[in-house]
Amino acid sequence: MFHSLLAEGAWTTARSRLHYRFERTERPEEERTLSPFRSVRPHFEDSIHGITRWTIHTAGYGFALQGAKKGVRGMPFVELSYGRMAQVGGGVFDIERFYGRTSFWSLSAGLRVDLGMTMHRMGRYGVDHDH
Repeated sequence: MFHSLLAEGAWTTARSRLHYRFERTERPEEERTLSPFRSVRPHFEDSIHGITRWTIHTAGYGFALQGAKKGVRGMPFVELSYGRMAQVGGGVFDIERFYGRTSFWSLSAGLRVDLGMTMHRMGRYGVDHDH
């Protein structure tokens, strides 16, 4: 059985937006004979070599652009992430050998474009019902 947890939060003022995301997920490390990025299909019982737990903290800042037309908004943003990988249970998968290390940093920048609704919706999956 694999476990996952995702928690997100944001604080927004007139034009600034700070956000934080915490992710923790366990994933099977499968046999990858075709490529380091592709698993063999179909899966066999012995194709899982171990389980890794990925824990990632992401913090970001965005600033709303002025002069947006009604219903269309732009927000440049920057995010900084720090992640760690750990072995869960047994197995022959070697995290450091495959990925080169057990932790990583990531810096991302982009432009968020919103159409329609003014409120940012995080963590929505499935059908949204109005009550």
